[in-house]
Amino acid sequence: MQSIRRFVLVPLLLCALAGCFFLGRMSALPQSEVMAEPLAPLAVSPAPAASATVDGRIELNAATEEELCLLPGIGPALAKRILEYRDAHGGFCSAGELTAVPGIGDATVAALKPYIIVP
Repeated sequence: MQSIRRFVLVPLLLCALAGCFFLGRMSALPQSEVMAEPLAPLAVSPAPAASATVDGRIELNAATEEELCLLPGIGPALAKRILEYRDAHGGFCSAGELTAVPGIGDATVAALKPYIIVP
């Protein structure tokens, strides 16, 4: 039993001593060496999408190919087909009209409805 305690307590004690040693060394460094200058906050602000509405949904009749690709389940090929259909038929009257685009079914339209708006 005593040998088991020795195998457990000795490594634990060594880890604690090593931790104290390194923490003591780090706190002894001058503040200027730890961080030369403070980090500036990142100023990343994407430009608002031209066809995005106030609530963040995408206007289907004004969206670009890149904006359509942001929609779930819509890749570059489907986005091009949506644009081609929109150009050929003068826009969409309802979200359900998306089923007329080859490759888009009822399930896809149901998944897209929260993200799009058709004026």
